[in-house]
Amino acid sequence: MRCITPQNLLASAIASTCLLWTPSIISIYSPDSAIAQTQNSQTNLANWKTFTYQSNGFKSAFPSSPVEISLPTQQGMRDARLFMQMRLVNPEVITVYGVAVIDFISDLNGSDTSKLLLSVCKSSLPQGFKVTSQSNVSLSRYQGIEIEGGTPTGDLQIGRCYAVANKMYMLITLSKPFNLGLVPAAKVGTQSPIVRTKDIDFFLNSFQLVK
Repeated sequence: MRCITPQNLLASAIASTCLLWTPSIISIYSPDSAIAQTQNSQTNLANWKTFTYQSNGFKSAFPSSPVEISLPTQQGMRDARLFMQMRLVNPEVITVYGVAVIDFISDLNGSDTSKLLLSVCKSSLPQGFKVTSQSNVSLSRYQGIEIEGGTPTGDLQIGRCYAVANKMYMLITLSKPFNLGLVPAAKVGTQSPIVRTKDIDFFLNSFQLVK
């Protein structure tokens, strides 16, 4: 029987999360609504609001009220949830902002915490993404890892992972070519890489723990 470890459990939860962040989600936007959204909100960070989730122990800024999704749990987990929202950053790029919270029975902090965080962050990258940078980050007294990855078609994902007692927090931004929905990104071909924008850093840096 395969040993069940936090890495195994997290990898499974991340796989479930990534299934939600596919072009099929982006396709729910019609061209008309996409154009209207872009014209009405060109990444105006002043319009973002901070949402607090006391029971999940965090607060974070989102462009609008995030959708809360319950993720599948496995042995060793109490609960797993994803809070996500998306928006058109400009007429050619759509970005998904998400916070995944996995509540474990056991404490995750220990001598191998760094290896665990690195494994989790790397495994959160969808298939076809290549790691372009990684760095250490911190959240209060807790350590974390940031991973940035991209694809030849211009996709960009930046994620941060933190182990806080028995909870794993995963912050992920996924930016994809959109072209106002008129042309599927897969048919556009190779694009210029999407660059890290101020809304991405604003989202990542807004995350805080609450008691």
